[in-house]
Amino acid sequence: MLEKFLKYHQELISQDFVDGILKRIEKAYQTRLLILGIMSFIGVAMAVFAVNSLMDNSWVLSIKPYLLESKNIVYLALLVLALFLTNLFVSDNHNQTI
Repeated sequence: MLEKFLKYHQELISQDFVDGILKRIEKAYQTRLLILGIMSFIGVAMAVFAVNSLMDNSWVLSIKPYLLESKNIVYLALLVLALFLTNLFVSDNHNQTI
C-alpha cells in the first residue's frame, strides 16, 4: 500500500512558482528600501533648510570656500563611491545562501 501512495506522489507547488514569489518579494523589499531612502533624504534636506532659514547667518555661506577646494571635492567623491559600492556588494550578498 505504501508503494501505491509513493507511486502517485507529486509536488503540489512547483519550484518555479516558489522562486517567482521569492523574486517578487525581494523586488518589493528593494523598492520599499529605495522609497524609504529617498523620503529620508528629502526629510533631512527639508530639516536642514528649515534650520538654515531660522539662523541669522547662513552656515552654507560660511563653509562654501572649504567645499569648493579640489581636495575636498575628491574626498566627497570617494565617500560617495565607497557608499555606492558598499550598498552594491551588501545587496548582492544579501540574496545568497550559505
